[in-house]
Amino acid sequence: MKHLILFLSFSFSVLYSIAQGSIMLEDKEFLVPQERDRTRLEWLNQFPAFKSLTPEERDVIYWVNYVRENPKEFYKIYFLQFLRDFPGIENSYTNSLRTDLLSTKPLNPLAPSILLNNTSFKHARDLAENAKKLSHNSTDGKSFQQRMIEAGIKICALENIYEGKKNALEAVILLLIDNNTPGVGHRKTLLDKTIHSIGVSFADKKNGVDYILVQDFSCD
Repeated sequence: MKHLILFLSFSFSVLYSIAQGSIMLEDKEFLVPQERDRTRLEWLNQFPAFKSLTPEERDVIYWVNYVRENPKEFYKIYFLQFLRDFPGIENSYTNSLRTDLLSTKPLNPLAPSILLNNTSFKHARDLAENAKKLSHNSTDGKSFQQRMIEAGIKICALENIYEGKKNALEAVILLLIDNNTPGVGHRKTLLDKTIHSIGVSFADKKNGVDYILVQDFSCD
């Protein structure tokens, strides 16, 4: 199955270019013990924005915070298992991710945001229902920057888009690998120390097989 990913970020002083990548995986499930850390869940559950999400969307935020708070442990438990389950994907991108996860110091967890849940919800459904390809522009012509400013983002925002299976851990790992994405923008976003908030949304495509995942981030 082919998985597509798309990244873009902006601040009011800098606008970065879009980067897109893809990766082919065997059509099988990535099944590993996924016990949840009670302390991390208790922290997340204090946010109404977290409780309002579906179980799969909550899992996305859980795994994003896991890799941020303990990148070395995430590498040893989950990333290595992913490579064992899908050995054909090892390349320069998986090698560089190994280096990044083992050298990155623990980062702040991201707080779930109702505002960012709303922006990701609208864009995920717009792409799933109306778009022919992944884009940070809405199908009515609004750019990512316009969408964020209209939503009330005042300082900076970043966005990752993924298309593939509705598997939160697998999606996070593929965004971290960032295969064929020059500059590994998705990975850099997930490990960005300046961001503080996150919103996510899954939307199913009309083909009934693939899903769109939008992750929106802000340092506001």
